[in-house]
Amino acid sequence: MEKKFEYIQNITDKLLVKCYCLDEKKIVVEGGVTMIGPSAFFGSKTEEIVLPGSIERIYDKAFMRCESLERIAIGGNNLEEIGDCVLNGCVNLQEISFASAFELEKEAFQVFSRLVNSCIKTYYFMNADKAVAKMKQVFTKKHRNMTIKVSAGKKEIVIPRYVDTTSKTLLGKIAFNALLEGLDERTPKEDIAFDANGWTLDEFLTHNVNDAKCCFLTAMEFYFLEKDKSALQYLKSHATEGCQILTTEKEDYLMTELVKMDIMDEKELNYAMQAAIDNGLTTAAAYILNSLDKKKKTKLKI
Repeated sequence: MEKKFEYIQNITDKLLVKCYCLDEKKIVVEGGVTMIGPSAFFGSKTEEIVLPGSIERIYDKAFMRCESLERIAIGGNNLEEIGDCVLNGCVNLQEISFASAFELEKEAFQVFSRLVNSCIKTYYFMNADKAVAKMKQVFTKKHRNMTIKVSAGKKEIVIPRYVDTTSKTLLGKIAFNALLEGLDERTPKEDIAFDANGWTLDEFLTHNVNDAKCCFLTAMEFYFLEKDKSALQYLKSHATEGCQILTTEKEDYLMTELVKMDIMDEKELNYAMQAAIDNGLTTAAAYILNSLDKKKKTKLKI
């Protein structure tokens, strides 16, 4: 029989060093394995990996670049340590599941956050050049999924795959709170967002982000990546404030994208035009002028 795994074992621990069945659609790791070694599944073509409840440690790059991986299931909540880049490059990952809900422990939160954050990509909208490069990269590629479902027992939450740096920091806390045992008694409802019960981006921003700049940029990002209706509504209701933010930051590209969304009325466009001129946003100003011209022509037809 062909060897599937290579192990190193002592009295207390069993380390899975290497997986040799990387092309199988579903890989099930046997019970008793306590550790997954560095790069053990690196580059696997499997679609699903099932880990036993005995797993305590997952080392660096264990599942890195498993580009066909859609689901990883962990049989228990005994994880004590997560290495770096564990799920980096798992571009088609759709679900991470744990057998049961979490207890409110600092160690559990740290492990959970590292695991989830390893498969979330960050986009830096604070920098115009990086924004252009990253957004174009997203727009020119067809991603199979823009969200990841994380479940623990009967609880689940859906989180965005692409976020800005501030949102990424918050997402670990939000997702962990949503998967806590006895959530209703321990955690205020407003601490949860992007969950399966229909919480909107607007609610998330209202309750979790105090900085107006970060709110608007996060809403803009989530609309571009997810076409989220609540994000669009947030942008519409905060359009003037957003113009002020983007023009002050001299974000010519993002300001242009906002204008192209066609969500501002004539008054807001006139404000945006002056702000764009004052801050030297030439491309945005040209698009605003064009948008104003279209609105005037529409009025004349009426």
